[in-house]
Amino acid sequence: LLSPLYSGPLQAIMKGLVESVLRAPSSSQSTRAFLYGSLLYYLLMTKQEGGSYRKKATSLWQADSAQDSLSAASLQILNSFGEPLMESVCRDACSGHDVTRMLSLSLLDAIAAIDWQGLWLKFLTVKGYLQTLCTSLQWEDQALQKMLHPLPEALKALYIYESKMAFLTRLAHTPAGAQELVSLNCPLYLSECRFVDMRPSRNGDSLPLGHPHVYPTSTTGGFIPTVADRYRQMFLPVLKFLLALLTCPGPQQREASTQVTALIGAHSDLFATILRDHVHHISIATLHELALVTALISRSGIGKKYQWFES
Repeated sequence: LLSPLYSGPLQAIMKGLVESVLRAPSSSQSTRAFLYGSLLYYLLMTKQEGGSYRKKATSLWQADSAQDSLSAASLQILNSFGEPLMESVCRDACSGHDVTRMLSLSLLDAIAAIDWQGLWLKFLTVKGYLQTLCTSLQWEDQALQKMLHPLPEALKALYIYESKMAFLTRLAHTPAGAQELVSLNCPLYLSECRFVDMRPSRNGDSLPLGHPHVYPTSTTGGFIPTVADRYRQMFLPVLKFLLALLTCPGPQQREASTQVTALIGAHSDLFATILRDHVHHISIATLHELALVTALISRSGIGKKYQWFES
């Protein structure tokens, strides 16, 4: 744990980083990326292990440790810069260059973890940035489909997508965030994504569901993940996001269930294939995928409509 003795110097460093972000012009994307990375590292370094704040009956938050105090101070510093900082980070998360987008999305994820007042969520919603993030899932579908080529040109679209889904899933775990995401029809945008149906077949030599291309599940280079691994990097975040929406309490639950059911119905062949798939070589990855799929179907109640378990 970090000692309280370091809190003053650390807060001064953080203020300097935020001020540098606000001074850096939009054209200096590399500089902004470095600054976002530094802020992200700071927030992760001062994050409490295994939890967050406890909310008291007075709607105040009680700090239980030095990590709590630093997180509370970090949030206070961020909020003290107001909308100019929010505008800068949110704009780069939606329209910055590749690395800048990825790091600003990760920074938003870290901020959302300590933003107990929901000020950043409110700004994202009012200014339309959350709507943009949701609709961009459908816009970037073609780029994500290319990530399942045997040797894609670059994996930047995949990494941006992972950062985006991690942030949206973080929001989906909160009642206010889940309500906004459902009101924006975020699951319905995902239901339109064709990359979801591009699951490699278990024999590794084709894609099911009538896809015309043939993609092996292995690659010649050690750096690039296999096609199967890349598919799971895209599909598992979808399942986790939908589960977060279904399990988060609030008035949005019924509509969330309706939208999730629509998504499962739109990709019913895929879900049926996963449930019926007889894997000869069981792995942690295949078990994880199956566990998430069965949990999602169970939570949504769609299993009563599609009798997949009978055959």
